[in-house]
Amino acid sequence: MKSAWTAALIGAAACVSQGASALPIMSLAPTHTNVLDFSADGVDAELSQTYRKADSGLWFSDEFTFTIGANNFEGGFKATTQVSTSALTINGFDLYTGAGAYVTGVSAGDATNNWALSLTALNQGSYVLEIDGQVTGALGGRYAGTASLSDPPGDPLPVPATLSIMTGGLAMMGLFRRRKAQASA
Repeated sequence: MKSAWTAALIGAAACVSQGASALPIMSLAPTHTNVLDFSADGVDAELSQTYRKADSGLWFSDEFTFTIGANNFEGGFKATTQVSTSALTINGFDLYTGAGAYVTGVSAGDATNNWALSLTALNQGSYVLEIDGQVTGALGGRYAGTASLSDPPGDPLPVPATLSIMTGGLAMMGLFRRRKAQASA
């Protein structure tokens, strides 16, 4: 009886291993992780990656990480990229928080293979822009674009320096008006 169970287990294991080898194996190109630097206002960061001839047919998942800190502003985010000819197929252009929560993404580019996503506001924290696809060109391929941060629309209160200049200007206007009224009297 034990030998029957043993034979059955060996047969089942053989079937499972044959079935497992029939599953397609997805070949991945080297994953690239890049850090985007938004340390100064108005600075665009480059989004680009080049794949070689040896990468043809492989899938890729590139990550571009960035952090919006206390020295940055909380504002809009925009990322665009374009694929060179038909050498790459991009399947995903997605933004995640540093903890892995999905923020937004695009599942298709336009007719000229431009990909773009934009948000009106992002809070302080870490983020990952992920670009997924496949190298379809026999000689490899490339995508390139930019990412940028922008100030949020309309600051609710003037900054302290502006407020003090405004107050000084109003005081000067009041002083001139008072002198004019005294001179007229």
